Amino acid sequence: MHAGSSLRSFSLAILTPRLLLVKVERVGFSLAQLLL
Repeated sequence: MHAGSSLRSFSLAILTPRLLLVKVERVGFSLAQLLL
């Protein structure tokens, strides 16, 4: 049970920055389209 919780927190620590990067890339892409 302890290993499962640590694995979950570990996966969250890896996935959260990736999701944030994807959102930033989408926002930057839409802004670039508006500027162009």
